[in-house]
Amino acid sequence: MESAFERLRLPRQLSIDEALLDDRVRLGSREAHPDFGGEQVAFEQVREDGEQLKSPLSRLRLAIELEGGQVDSRGRVEEEIMDLFSPVADLVQQVEEMMILRSKAKSALGRATLEAKIPGLKKEAELLMGKVLGLEASLAKRFERFDRQGWRDSLDEMELTCRGFAFLARWRGQLQRATGRLLEALLGA
Repeated sequence: MESAFERLRLPRQLSIDEALLDDRVRLGSREAHPDFGGEQVAFEQVREDGEQLKSPLSRLRLAIELEGGQVDSRGRVEEEIMDLFSPVADLVQQVEEMMILRSKAKSALGRATLEAKIPGLKKEAELLMGKVLGLEASLAKRFERFDRQGWRDSLDEMELTCRGFAFLARWRGQLQRATGRLLEALLGA
Protein backbone atom coordinates (compact mmCIF):
# COMPACT_ATOMS: atom_id res chain seq x y z
CA MET A 1 0.00 0.00 0.00
CA GLU A 2 1.38 3.37 -0.99
CA SER A 3 1.10 5.85 1.87
CA ALA A 4 1.50 9.60 2.20
CA PHE A 5 5.20 9.02 2.86
CA GLU A 6 5.76 7.37 -0.52
CA ARG A 7 3.46 9.70 -2.45
CA LEU A 8 5.44 12.69 -1.14
CA ARG A 9 8.74 10.82 -1.62
CA LEU A 10 9.63 10.98 2.06
CA PRO A 11 11.22 8.27 4.20
CA ARG A 12 8.82 6.40 6.46
CA GLN A 13 9.78 8.27 9.62
CA LEU A 14 7.80 9.87 12.38
CA SER A 15 10.48 12.50 12.92
CA ILE A 16 10.14 14.56 9.76
CA ASP A 17 12.09 17.65 8.77
CA GLU A 18 9.29 20.24 8.43
CA ALA A 19 11.17 22.19 5.74
CA LEU A 20 11.63 19.02 3.67
CA LEU A 21 7.95 18.16 4.10
CA ASP A 22 6.94 21.65 2.97
CA ASP A 23 9.24 21.38 -0.06
CA ARG A 24 7.82 17.98 -1.04
CA VAL A 25 4.24 19.25 -0.70
CA ARG A 26 5.07 22.33 -2.77
CA LEU A 27 6.79 20.23 -5.45
CA GLY A 28 4.01 17.63 -5.48
CA SER A 29 1.35 20.34 -5.69
CA ARG A 30 3.09 21.95 -8.63
CA GLU A 31 3.45 18.60 -10.44
CA ALA A 32 -0.16 17.57 -9.79
CA HIS A 33 -1.80 20.96 -10.34
CA PRO A 34 -4.39 20.90 -13.14
CA ASP A 35 -3.01 24.17 -14.57
CA PHE A 36 0.31 22.40 -15.20
CA GLY A 37 -1.07 19.20 -16.74
CA GLY A 38 -1.91 17.37 -13.54
CA GLU A 39 -5.23 16.07 -12.31
CA GLN A 40 -7.45 17.60 -9.64
CA VAL A 41 -7.68 14.30 -7.74
CA ALA A 42 -3.88 13.98 -7.57
CA PHE A 43 -3.56 17.63 -6.54
CA GLU A 44 -6.04 17.15 -3.69
CA GLN A 45 -4.23 13.95 -2.62
CA VAL A 46 -0.95 15.87 -2.29
CA ARG A 47 -2.66 18.45 -0.11
CA GLU A 48 -4.28 15.76 2.07
CA ASP A 49 -0.99 13.88 2.37
CA GLY A 50 0.77 17.06 3.45
CA GLU A 51 -1.86 17.78 6.10
CA GLN A 52 -1.68 14.20 7.36
CA LEU A 53 2.10 14.27 7.75
CA LYS A 54 2.22 17.77 9.26
CA SER A 55 0.08 16.67 12.18
CA PRO A 56 2.06 14.59 14.69
CA LEU A 57 -1.13 12.76 15.72
CA SER A 58 -2.15 11.95 12.14
CA ARG A 59 1.40 10.93 11.25
CA LEU A 60 1.52 8.62 14.27
CA ARG A 61 -1.88 7.11 13.41
CA LEU A 62 -0.66 6.43 9.89
CA ALA A 63 2.50 4.73 11.17
CA ILE A 64 0.47 2.53 13.52
CA GLU A 65 -1.90 1.54 10.73
CA LEU A 66 1.01 0.81 8.37
CA GLU A 67 2.40 -1.61 10.97
CA GLY A 68 -0.97 -3.30 11.41
CA GLY A 69 -1.60 -1.81 14.85
CA GLN A 70 -4.85 -0.53 16.25
CA VAL A 71 -5.63 3.15 16.61
CA ASP A 72 -8.03 2.96 19.54
CA SER A 73 -8.88 5.79 21.91
CA ARG A 74 -9.80 3.24 24.56
CA GLY A 75 -7.09 1.93 26.78
CA ARG A 76 -4.45 3.19 29.13
CA VAL A 77 -3.43 6.85 29.05
CA GLU A 78 -0.41 8.11 30.91
CA GLU A 79 -1.09 9.59 34.33
CA GLU A 80 0.63 12.90 33.60
CA ILE A 81 -1.81 13.42 30.72
CA MET A 82 -4.88 12.29 32.66
CA ASP A 83 -3.94 14.73 35.42
CA LEU A 84 -5.09 17.51 33.08
CA PHE A 85 -8.57 16.06 32.58
CA SER A 86 -10.22 17.62 35.64
CA PRO A 87 -8.56 21.06 35.38
CA VAL A 88 -9.50 21.38 31.69
CA ALA A 89 -13.07 20.16 32.26
CA ASP A 90 -13.48 22.48 35.26
CA LEU A 91 -12.24 25.51 33.34
CA VAL A 92 -14.46 24.79 30.33
CA GLN A 93 -17.45 24.41 32.63
CA GLN A 94 -16.64 27.66 34.47
CA VAL A 95 -16.39 29.54 31.17
CA GLU A 96 -19.69 28.13 29.93
CA GLU A 97 -21.45 28.93 33.21
CA MET A 98 -20.06 32.46 33.20
CA MET A 99 -21.19 32.99 29.60
CA ILE A 100 -24.70 31.71 30.37
CA LEU A 101 -25.01 33.91 33.45
CA ARG A 102 -23.60 36.88 31.51
CA SER A 103 -26.21 36.42 28.75
CA LYS A 104 -28.97 36.35 31.40
CA ALA A 105 -27.67 39.36 33.35
CA LYS A 106 -30.28 42.08 33.40
CA SER A 107 -28.03 44.99 34.27
CA ALA A 108 -24.68 46.39 33.22
CA LEU A 109 -23.51 45.96 36.82
CA GLY A 110 -24.40 42.26 36.72
CA ARG A 111 -22.49 41.77 33.46
CA ALA A 112 -19.52 43.75 34.77
CA THR A 113 -19.40 41.61 37.90
CA LEU A 114 -19.27 38.46 35.80
CA GLU A 115 -16.78 39.97 33.33
CA ALA A 116 -14.41 40.66 36.21
CA LYS A 117 -13.81 36.90 36.27
CA ILE A 118 -12.58 36.84 32.67
CA PRO A 119 -8.91 37.77 33.23
CA GLY A 120 -8.50 35.01 35.83
CA LEU A 121 -10.21 32.44 33.60
CA LYS A 122 -8.14 33.56 30.61
CA LYS A 123 -4.93 33.23 32.63
CA GLU A 124 -5.95 29.73 33.75
CA ALA A 125 -6.75 28.77 30.14
CA GLU A 126 -3.32 30.00 29.03
CA LEU A 127 -1.62 28.05 31.81
CA LEU A 128 -3.46 24.86 30.89
CA MET A 129 -2.76 25.41 27.18
CA GLY A 130 0.93 25.71 28.02
CA LYS A 131 0.78 22.36 29.82
CA VAL A 132 -1.05 20.72 26.91
CA LEU A 133 1.46 22.04 24.37
CA GLY A 134 4.36 20.98 26.59
CA LEU A 135 3.00 17.45 26.85
CA GLU A 136 2.44 17.31 23.09
CA ALA A 137 6.06 18.35 22.54
CA SER A 138 7.19 15.71 25.04
CA LEU A 139 5.23 13.02 23.19
CA ALA A 140 6.63 14.14 19.82
CA LYS A 141 10.18 13.74 21.15
CA ARG A 142 9.52 9.98 21.29
CA PHE A 143 9.31 9.84 17.51
CA GLU A 144 13.07 9.68 17.01
CA ARG A 145 13.28 6.70 19.37
CA PHE A 146 10.40 4.95 17.58
CA ASP A 147 12.20 5.48 14.27
CA ARG A 148 15.50 4.13 15.69
CA GLN A 149 13.94 1.08 17.37
CA GLY A 150 11.66 0.35 14.45
CA TRP A 151 7.93 0.88 14.41
CA ARG A 152 7.05 -2.78 14.82
CA ASP A 153 9.14 -3.04 18.01
CA SER A 154 7.68 0.25 19.29
CA LEU A 155 4.05 -0.42 18.40
CA ASP A 156 2.67 -0.72 21.96
CA GLU A 157 4.28 2.54 23.04
CA MET A 158 3.26 4.20 19.78
CA GLU A 159 -0.37 3.26 20.49
CA LEU A 160 -0.08 4.65 24.04
CA THR A 161 1.48 7.83 22.67
CA CYS A 162 -1.29 8.11 20.08
CA ARG A 163 -3.97 7.92 22.79
CA GLY A 164 -2.13 10.64 24.70
CA PHE A 165 -1.99 12.85 21.61
CA ALA A 166 -5.70 12.29 20.97
CA PHE A 167 -6.66 13.39 24.48
CA LEU A 168 -4.36 16.41 24.32
CA ALA A 169 -5.71 17.43 20.90
CA ARG A 170 -9.27 17.28 22.23
CA TRP A 171 -8.35 19.37 25.27
CA ARG A 172 -6.39 21.86 23.15
CA GLY A 173 -9.53 22.37 21.05
CA GLN A 174 -11.69 22.82 24.16
CA LEU A 175 -9.25 25.34 25.60
CA GLN A 176 -9.10 27.24 22.31
CA ARG A 177 -12.91 27.44 22.19
CA ALA A 178 -13.08 28.54 25.84
CA THR A 179 -10.44 31.22 25.22
CA GLY A 180 -12.37 32.40 22.17
CA ARG A 181 -15.54 32.69 24.24
CA LEU A 182 -13.66 34.71 26.86
CA LEU A 183 -12.28 37.06 24.20
CA GLU A 184 -15.78 37.52 22.78
CA ALA A 185 -16.98 38.49 26.24
CA LEU A 186 -14.09 40.93 26.67
CA LEU A 187 -14.96 42.55 23.35
CA GLY A 188 -18.59 42.82 24.39
CA ALA A 189 -19.95 40.30 21.91
